[in-house]
Amino acid sequence: FDSRLESPAMTLFVATSAQLGLKFVFANVVEVKLVEADQLMKMHPVIILLAVTFFGYIWGPTGMLLAVPLVAYFKVALLSDSVPSCYRDPVLVVLEGDRGAPAKYAHKRLLRAAGQSATALRSERLSSRARGESIGARGKVPADADGLRASGAPSSPRPSPDED
Repeated sequence: FDSRLESPAMTLFVATSAQLGLKFVFANVVEVKLVEADQLMKMHPVIILLAVTFFGYIWGPTGMLLAVPLVAYFKVALLSDSVPSCYRDPVLVVLEGDRGAPAKYAHKRLLRAAGQSATALRSERLSSRARGESIGARGKVPADADGLRASGAPSSPRPSPDED
């Protein structure tokens, strides 16, 4: 048994194909997903370099490959509502290199909460319409006290029975 390869051309072909395949997947799938989530996954380049260095020191080349996904996962976990802001805000400032990052994410959380309450209100209206509570005579939506229908359109006077 010696250290020479039995088929160096095949080994070269497999290694080159594997590298090109990985490059294709990372360039067309992983990086695209990261760019799409750019605002959420924004991290300072120095933090990325430190993470690659640290995980490379701990786990070698495998750690270098896993460094960025691990830091991104850490940031997603940090942005959850279960982490108190007294812990989350300083770490966000360090990760993004932006002192306004905590305020930006607080604003997004407020918008998300408002969106959830608006969705709950819409579903409540739809369920009341399904039960027939807001449907008036002859299947028309009755006017509110301010003269508007539930849809926001001005209400017209109801036709008299002899107009039919």
